Amino acid sequence: MIFPKNIGTQILFFSFLSILNGREKFYNDRIIIYIDNGVEDFQVFDDQLTTSNKVLNNKLALEKAKCVRKWLPKARPTDHDGDVFLNRYYVVEFHSAKKSIEKTIEEFLLLEPVRSAEIIPIVELAFQPNDEFWQALYGLRQVKADSAYGLYDIENGEIPGQMPSSEIVVAIPDASLMWDHPDLFDNI
Repeated sequence: MIFPKNIGTQILFFSFLSILNGREKFYNDRIIIYIDNGVEDFQVFDDQLTTSNKVLNNKLALEKAKCVRKWLPKARPTDHDGDVFLNRYYVVEFHSAKKSIEKTIEEFLLLEPVRSAEIIPIVELAFQPNDEFWQALYGLRQVKADSAYGLYDIENGEIPGQMPSSEIVVAIPDASLMWDHPDLFDNI
C-alpha cells in the first residue's frame, strides 16, 4: 500500500490492525521509498549509504540507515505505469527495528525528494492444499511453478504438496514479486 503525503488515517488503520492481530505483518527495520520524478540523476553510490541527494543523505544518517538499495535492480527507465517508474523505488534498511515504523515513514514523506513511502509486508506461506488430485496436476510441474520463486529445495526432495507440513504457495502478491527472476525478466 502506498502512503500519500497525508497518511494519518492509514497509520491509525494499520496500527489498529497490528494490535488486533497480535503481531506485526510488516518489517519494522526497513521501508520502501519512491524518489520523485522531478529529482534528476538520482543515484545510490557504491557504499549503499550515500545518495546523490544531500537532503536524503542527512535523513539517512540521522535514522542510522544500514543501506539503501534499488527495490528492483534490473528495472529500466522504460518500466512504468503512467508516471510511476519502477526504477525509482528504493529500499531503506535500518540497523535496528524502529519503535514506530509509521512515524519513520511520516518523517521520510516530509523530505522533498520522497514522493511516497511504504511499509514492506512480511509474506508468509499460508495455504494448506486440500486438493486430493494434486499429485495428478502435471501442468504445475511442466511450467516449473513449484520452483519459480525459490521457496522450496526441489533438488533435495522438498516438493510442494508432498512435504510433511503439506504447505504450498499458490500465489505471491505483487508486494514480493521477484522482478529479477530469469523466467520473468527475460520474458517480459
